[in-house]
Amino acid sequence: MTAALLVIAARILLTALASAQTTGAPSVEDPNQLAEKARALLKEDLYEDARADLTESLARWPDHAPLHVAMADALYRRGDFDEADRHYRLAVERDADHAAAHFGVGRVLRTLGRYGEAAESFSRAAALDPEVPRYLRILANHLARREDSLAMLRRYLELARQQPGVEEESMILNVEAWVALLAKMGERERRVIVLR
Repeated sequence: MTAALLVIAARILLTALASAQTTGAPSVEDPNQLAEKARALLKEDLYEDARADLTESLARWPDHAPLHVAMADALYRRGDFDEADRHYRLAVERDADHAAAHFGVGRVLRTLGRYGEAAESFSRAAALDPEVPRYLRILANHLARREDSLAMLRRYLELARQQPGVEEESMILNVEAWVALLAKMGERERRVIVLR
């Protein structure tokens, strides 16, 4: 009888594994899929669920940069900027070329009012992944020269129109207006508006 139960249990397990593979359910052995699952939870505003999953995942894969970025995103959205900064920086330590980690560090620094340092992080993110419209849009706000801002925003509009995302669709009209304004004003006038 025990052998029969083991055979039945094995069949159930194999059926469950086959079902998970055909439905595309994330494997618990793939930290990239777990990071994507956490991002999906964040999009649904399920911060605590994402944080719980990420805490467990980071215990298994403490050196996985995308997991740290996802955890930092969850913490940032909850307003825990110190912990978010810690996880973004851990991601940068583990993968110096992780653009989203540099962007996250910049977001935290900007939130804390450290604009010069934020601009450096935004610049690094945009240099690492120049095809992400959001990186260009945010960086353009931190550039000192009007011509640089105009060029960055024009590139942003070109990319955003090619690959619109929910966030970027709502920003395109605002950026178009900003580009028109920058094109008409001088450098001194721009500084006054940006500083306000």
